Amino acid sequence: MSSGDPDQAQSPFEAVLHAIRDRTHLLLGRTITYSADDWCAPSMLPGWSRAHVAAHLITGARNLTRIARELLAGTSPDLLEPSLGDEDEVLATADGLDIQIALDTSAGELHDELAKLTDLTGAFHLRPGLYIAVHELPLVRLREVVLHHFDLEPADEGIDLDPEIARRLLDFEITCVKPPIGPVRIRTDEGLTRTIGRGPTMPTLTGPTGDLFLWAARGALTNRVHEA
Repeated sequence: MSSGDPDQAQSPFEAVLHAIRDRTHLLLGRTITYSADDWCAPSMLPGWSRAHVAAHLITGARNLTRIARELLAGTSPDLLEPSLGDEDEVLATADGLDIQIALDTSAGELHDELAKLTDLTGAFHLRPGLYIAVHELPLVRLREVVLHHFDLEPADEGIDLDPEIARRLLDFEITCVKPPIGPVRIRTDEGLTRTIGRGPTMPTLTGPTGDLFLWAARGALTNRVHEA
């Protein structure tokens, strides 16, 4: 099984929670090896160190935990701020061990709250321009963990995701996040075809679903993505 492989007995919601847990364990297993210099090194995101990326994952988990609790309480959540904030800047200056502990504890608290949303319905604005269903909130966290792991440790060989989990991420990216790319046709190795944008010419990109999600979200072309 690849990382994040869903159990066939799981619901789609539970499968995403399972993938979040697995991807978080992978990320923590890598960051625990970082030295002080490693944390200060630049990430794939312009102007962000690895410590900034980790800080954003921590504050992201805390904010999503707050949102999950507000949804469970029946209140309208405050909008998320996608850019670096003051809390991120403070966290980014912390000791590496403190960052590691905060990554672990914030992820665990979020997982517990997300699991309580299983039967909750409805939709809400997560941030300006992003309106999602309650059951898609775990996908937001999975997307965040997968992308920020790549930002910390870019890999030309792509990312190892279960095809069904990767499909959900790709479709979420195209239909909800709506990246400013295209027109382009995406054809995955697993047999999916998706189009982004419209135009007189439509180039086609092929590759594993996970790598095509990475391209749609980050513009990163791995060595497994090709133009047909």
